[in-house]
Formats: sequence, structure tokens, C-alpha cells
Amino acid sequence: MSVYTDLLAQNPWLSQFNLSPERLQELVATSSGASELLGKLREEPAVKQRTQAMYRQDGSLRFESEGELFRWEDQVRSLLRQSGVNVDVEYATPQSLIGFAESEKSPDELRDNLQVWNAVKGSGDRAREIFYTYAGLSPSDDDLFEALVDPAREQGLFNEYNANVAAMSSGPAAWAAWITRATQAGLSRVAKVLTDAQTHKATKGAAVQRVIEIDPAFARQIMDAIYSGGDPRGGRGGGISLQEMLDAFEFMAIGAAATESGLVLPTKARLQEIRAAGVERNRAIEGYQLFGARQAQLSAAVERARGTTFGVQQFEEASFFGNAASRRALESGEAYMAAAGRDVGTFRFSEQNGRISQLGLTSRR
Repeated sequence: MSVYTDLLAQNPWLSQFNLSPERLQELVATSSGASELLGKLREEPAVKQRTQAMYRQDGSLRFESEGELFRWEDQVRSLLRQSGVNVDVEYATPQSLIGFAESEKSPDELRDNLQVWNAVKGSGDRAREIFYTYAGLSPSDDDLFEALVDPAREQGLFNEYNANVAAMSSGPAAWAAWITRATQAGLSRVAKVLTDAQTHKATKGAAVQRVIEIDPAFARQIMDAIYSGGDPRGGRGGGISLQEMLDAFEFMAIGAAATESGLVLPTKARLQEIRAAGVERNRAIEGYQLFGARQAQLSAAVERARGTTFGVQQFEEASFFGNAASRRALESGEAYMAAAGRDVGTFRFSEQNGRISQLGLTSRR
């Protein structure tokens, strides 16, 4: 079977199918040469099923060869693994990758999409809190992802948000409805954070339940106090944004669970401490989330732009401690990414007194 031996040397992927010697002999005997034999081998059921992703629905080739298909599969699994996906469970079979093939995305495009998806998962909850509190909307991770990669979907979601805000922000009941939705968002966040803490044995179950089962009306009273700074005469706003308010509420709840006490209405002096702690925590977490979502991309960009390494320590120095050299390195990396056409936006919404901006929604390419 020298014809098959020669063909195998040029197409080593054939060795994985373990066709019986009898079947190989039959195919070789009825083929006029290597080209015809390869065509027949490709029609074998085992080979056809294994290489299903190679062909489009119209029969045209998506990959030039089986070897190219298999290399692409290895690249996709590597990217998924780097994103934290258990590929040995979720994408172990060739059929499980067909959806990725049908999207016709290159590995570089898939890498960019996965970075966006990780950003959505990392900060999507905060975006949803804004959408729900101000507009009564509850976009899913998929909705937010589509808004990041599809300009039409982005504009549609933005328009829907603005329309709902306009409809819900007028009338005597508007404030009551807003603070109620904000309280619901805060309680949902607290339940998630404390349940996770209990799962990791960071706090006791009884303490968690005591905080989670707080009376919604009393929770609303606490949230109102946080927002106004404890001074109703100060008007609605109190110099604090929605995210700062929710962070302060979360900070209170974590403290209550840690001390195994229930949530109580704080004094005005204590409110100032809580609000400040919430604000600082919010800024730090947003910064780390952003860096985590694009660490590999940004580090590589800094190295190309300045020939220096850029890791977590340099990010902290640039973002939190005012180190000029690290800040210049960070800016150089971001400039390099922008020049290369990479997305350098953050995934977050900027909100102030009910107005939402699309910073980070548009994928700049």
C-alpha cells in the first residue's frame, strides 16, 4: 500500500482514524492514485464526521485542509482554556467547536471576543444595576455582549434605556420607585456576595441569613439614608452616585455579617465613613477588573511600546499610587493598542443623577 503510505506522509492527520487494513486495501485497490484515494478517505463516515466543521452548508471549504482545521481547533481550545473554560468537559469533541467554526472568526477575532466576554462577566452586574434602577431593564450577559460587539444593538439598548428613563422619571412617585429599585438591586448584590462568602467559609451561615432576610422596607430606609447622607434637607443626590451608594450598602452588609449582627440604621457620622469606604472599594475593584480583563494584551503592548514588563505591581503603581514612570508605561501601552486597532475601552457605564453614558459600550477598532 505504498500509495497510502506516501499519502499518510503528506497528511499525517489520517493516522488518527485507524481504518482497518482490509478497508484501506479496498480503497487503495479501487483508486487510480493518491488524489483519488484522499477523496475516498474523506468520504469515509468516521473521517466525514470528524471533519464536519471543515465544510460550510453549501459544501464549500471553510479550511483549506484537515491539518488547518485541526490546528484551528487547538488554537480555539487554547484560547478558551486561557479564559477559564474547562475545555476538557465543555469542548472536548470536534462537534462542540462547530459553532465557533460557523462564526467564521479567526483566532485573533475570537481572542478579542473572549476578552470582551470576560469583561462582561466581570462587570456586567454593575451595568445591570444601572439599567434596572434607572430604567427598569434587566439585560442579560448576552444582551450586554451584543451591545459591545454590535453597534446597532448598542444603539438599540441605549435608546431603550433613555426611553424608559424618560417615562419613569416624572411624577410624584418617581423617587419612591427609584429608591425601591435601587434597594432591590442592593439586596440582590448583597445576597450574591454573602452567599459566596458563606460557600468559601468566610462567614457563618446564620449571620448571612440574618442580613439577607432584612425587611425590604427597612433596607429601603437605610438606602435612602445612604443616598441623602443622613440629612433629608440636603435634597436628593447627596453627592453620591448609584454605584457608590450600592457599594456603601454592600460594605454595611459585609460588616454586619462579619460581626454576626443585623443591619441597623447608622448614625450620620457612621454614614460618612460607610460612604467613603464604599467609594474607595468601588474604584479599586473597577480598576482591578479592567486590568484583569486585558492583562495579557496590555502587558504585551507595553513591552512592544517601551521594551519593559508591565504586571500587577506596575498597574497598581500607575492607577493607585501615582508612580509617574508606571503611568507613562500604561499610557504608552494603551496608545500602542489604539494604534493597532485594539479595543481599549472599559466595560462600564458612567452614571450621574440618572444620566448614563456609553463609555466602554462602543468597541473602537
